[in-house]
Amino acid sequence: MTTVSEFIYRKAGLKGPRPDSNMPSSTTTQYRLSFGRFDEIFLEKSWHWLRDPEIKRLTMSRDFTREEQLDWFARLPERTDYLIWSLSCDGIPIGALGLKNITRNEAEYWGYIGDRSYWDTGLGGEMMSFIFNRAKKMGLNELYLKVHRDNARAIRLYTRVGFKTVSEDKDVFNLRRSLREAKGDDSAAFSVKRYTPDRKKEWDTFLNAAKNATFLFCRDYMDYHRDRFADHSLMVFRGEKLVALLPANRGADGTLVSHEGLTYGGLVVSRPATLHEVLACFHACLRHLHEQKISRLRYKRMPGFYNTLPDDEVAYALFLLEARLYRRDCAVVVPQADRLPFQERRKRQIKKAGLFNVRIVQEKDYSAFWERVLAPRLAARHGVRPVHSVKEITLLASRFPENIKQFSAYCGDEIVAGTTIYETPGVAHAQYIAGTPRGQEIGALDYLFGWLIDECYKGKRYFDLGICNEKEGRALNQGLQDWKEGFGGRCYTHDFYEVATANYSKLESVLPSAPAKS
Repeated sequence: MTTVSEFIYRKAGLKGPRPDSNMPSSTTTQYRLSFGRFDEIFLEKSWHWLRDPEIKRLTMSRDFTREEQLDWFARLPERTDYLIWSLSCDGIPIGALGLKNITRNEAEYWGYIGDRSYWDTGLGGEMMSFIFNRAKKMGLNELYLKVHRDNARAIRLYTRVGFKTVSEDKDVFNLRRSLREAKGDDSAAFSVKRYTPDRKKEWDTFLNAAKNATFLFCRDYMDYHRDRFADHSLMVFRGEKLVALLPANRGADGTLVSHEGLTYGGLVVSRPATLHEVLACFHACLRHLHEQKISRLRYKRMPGFYNTLPDDEVAYALFLLEARLYRRDCAVVVPQADRLPFQERRKRQIKKAGLFNVRIVQEKDYSAFWERVLAPRLAARHGVRPVHSVKEITLLASRFPENIKQFSAYCGDEIVAGTTIYETPGVAHAQYIAGTPRGQEIGALDYLFGWLIDECYKGKRYFDLGICNEKEGRALNQGLQDWKEGFGGRCYTHDFYEVATANYSKLESVLPSAPAKS
């Protein structure tokens, strides 16, 4: 008759004799430690062990009834994601250990010594050696575990045998250990930490060497609205080296968003980052979020024209992850090195503005444009207010004077149009555009943008006039689209994805793996 543990053992694909309570382990201390079948004797023992308040707290065991325990035991033959062994010392039952949440590549370790008289006797090392050997025979690449922060004894053991902390909750450390050689692009070498204010300098320094970052990701920009967006940014490390950033916040529904308070977000990587390194970083982020019980990531890709180098590694990752494209905007962009001519209508409006002696002023005071043009226009046409208040945009401009600039068009002493430009090394982006009815009548906006494209920013790679979409990308403002395309702008897409964090394992088929040491 096939026993419960034999059934699970075979389902896990293991070969050779099944260890039982009379089979000694391959390593010994002064005690004869053995690993065997978890039978009714150990079931009864575990009932009492896990009712010990201290053991229950340190193992973070939930409350369960006798009926629930028996039902769990009876269902073991149905499970292919769970292995359990009994632990005996000199023939005396003392505990249990096992693997759960078993997948093709990894599993979660758990174990405890229920007999307190065997605590602090050095048996933990043998338990770990046993489980490492079993995991390698199963072809696993990694083990992970959760440990209570008060369980100092266990933390010392896990650290000594190679586990590393990858994240922490209020009372729990999440640890991981690779069963492979740490070489090449081994994803196990990557760990994730949540950003904290004491890492501000480290964060900002990394941005300066990144291939796909702008000043919007600087902490002095991101943190201005921390009262509205609960920051949950991530930092990815390879060993001790910072290799990637994920600007992000927690949405109202608990989803992670990169980034809800910014035009775009996304994984920020260094200039030399390779495809495998970017995939490993993204894998580490998703795995971390999954372990933190954050089930979804909404990912706003940075439009490609902002980048100084190709940046489609994440696009490949999103394909493998079967991410859902839930929104696509159309940004109208003028490529300065290969421009189309202005449409005749735009030329006529520019000429008209010249007849009215429209003049352009770069201003440091944003209040005139905000209060006399932008806010009234948005309220009248759309019933909304600017995303930034005049106080906020003034603050941001004071922090980033080389990046945020205000250009206004005047007819005499009257402000009739304006735009707020967000400037990055290769791109000038019109963050806000508005004109008064008088400004529209005399062609002031056309005059302003003609000058910005032809003169002020002719040295940029791109001039970005922004999007023309409504209803989450499902509709186009045809008039606005026509106006922007009149300056020679054409479409770059701006994509928004939703990723199930549990799908992180879908990336593992393309991550390099080294053979485990024998």
